[in-house]
Amino acid sequence: MTSLFPHPDHAEIQPYGHTILTLHVLARGFLSGSFISLFFTGGSVLLNRSPGLPLSTRILSNSARGTLWGTGLIGLALIGRMWDREDIEWKDRSWRLLGNEGEMKTDWWQIGGATLGAAVALGAGKRVNGAKMLKGWEKGLGGAGLGSFGGMIGYHTSKNIGSKVKQ
Repeated sequence: MTSLFPHPDHAEIQPYGHTILTLHVLARGFLSGSFISLFFTGGSVLLNRSPGLPLSTRILSNSARGTLWGTGLIGLALIGRMWDREDIEWKDRSWRLLGNEGEMKTDWWQIGGATLGAAVALGAGKRVNGAKMLKGWEKGLGGAGLGSFGGMIGYHTSKNIGSKVKQ
């Protein structure tokens, strides 16, 4: 996503520094919140022995909440970290992000995974027992969060497999 922005030769002339860094950080918060929510789902399944919602419904619901919390908290962290910073600091961090090939590939895999995850969750929600209890936004957001995490795992797996094949 941030690879759609220009990457000049020098950080001092990097346009859209605030936008690039903010998009990158919020995307990682979205992914992280979804990942952390899986631990809460596991804990609720282990501690709550009564039959309740199906596991798929719990995972999607917690992932939706996790993506919101993760994005919000990391947004606050970005504000806290970059408050009163010079424009050149935003530009420099953004410029280094755009120069990092791994970050750019992770962005694209994350977007692809989020899109696929949302589509699958919204489509499967009509057929999976219990998923009908979730609202459409909850299914879509939960699926996007899980897909985003899956995209990141997919990128790193393909990168590691690719490096072993070259050896």
